[in-house]
Amino acid sequence: MSDRAPPELVACPDCDALQLRVAGAYRLTCWRCAALLGTQHDERLDRLLALSIAALVLFLIANLLPLVRLNLQGDVVTTSLCGAAGALWHAGMEPIAALVAVTTVLLPGVYIVAVCYISAGLLWIEHAGPRRLPLADLVLRATQHAQAWSMLEVFLVGALVAIVRLKPVALVDVRIALWSVAGLVLLLATLAGSFHPQHLWERLERAGGTA
Repeated sequence: MSDRAPPELVACPDCDALQLRVAGAYRLTCWRCAALLGTQHDERLDRLLALSIAALVLFLIANLLPLVRLNLQGDVVTTSLCGAAGALWHAGMEPIAALVAVTTVLLPGVYIVAVCYISAGLLWIEHAGPRRLPLADLVLRATQHAQAWSMLEVFLVGALVAIVRLKPVALVDVRIALWSVAGLVLLLATLAGSFHPQHLWERLERAGGTA
């Protein structure tokens, strides 16, 4: 009897066509609709962890320090990322305030913390030996949903447009937190290209982190 493992079937997320996963293939596409099913990745966990920690630092700066300082005829106003959502709420725009809070504060924070947890946990397991990483499947699923609905780049573009339009009527002083948001957008884009939940789950299984 052969000891070879049975072939692994993969379902296309676009058309549901089944096909064999080819071992060692760098790029796998659907035979029916040509949708990309996956690529071979070699994540460096130390790099992922460093990127996620840097993103966490910028995220905290953006939420704790002022984004801009407005001086409108002697009336000085400063606001942070969280403060922007609070200002919208107090202005009577509760649905918009909730949307801003979820897409620019809650979900980016969840995504960053989740990437930190998975990369640090998997790095620890691969060095210290097999042990279970609690809630790893839930955290990996959370990263996919949080990344899809995180809209910091939209907020950044809106903030820049508002600053340009306010220039003629107010003194606008851009603070470090706004630069932190710009850096955070770049870091999140880098993380999105380096963090692959499916591949990391398979790597976690091989390391014994799901037992």
